[in-house]
Amino acid sequence: MRTLSIGRGASALSGTLLGALMLGLAACATGSVGISTGLRTYVVRTPAPGDDNLCPVSLAVEPVVGDLAGDQSAAGDKSWLVAKDGTRLYVVWPQGFSLAFGPGPILRDEVSRVVAESGAMITLPQVNRFDHAGTVGDPYFAVGSLFGSCYQRSMP
Repeated sequence: MRTLSIGRGASALSGTLLGALMLGLAACATGSVGISTGLRTYVVRTPAPGDDNLCPVSLAVEPVVGDLAGDQSAAGDKSWLVAKDGTRLYVVWPQGFSLAFGPGPILRDEVSRVVAESGAMITLPQVNRFDHAGTVGDPYFAVGSLFGSCYQRSMP
């Protein structure tokens, strides 16, 4: 049987990994935003027993609308929406959503169903364009009725 010796840096490395894991678990527990595969996601609220409809029936006066775009080599967010005027609109998606590339961005929902591909127009019908700036620092949250499902953000 062969034994692999990692050396003196092993305890520092394991401490760093443990710290990162704890930080990730703390972020999930507080309902904050997580980053996975270049796609920011939020914790989705689970309905209470008997809670039939999480989505309000109202629509945004000026909904967020843009074409899916992205760059696999981008630092941080690897996808965004592009508005008619060319502005990048950054979005935080529901937990479980994922992003792949081939050749452009492919957005999948929590059951791995493709919901949008590069260039597809996405409308967030219950997200008002003026509620956030849509920047990296103040992104939109894809909540409400979306791709035939309902997503509500879990608040800490």
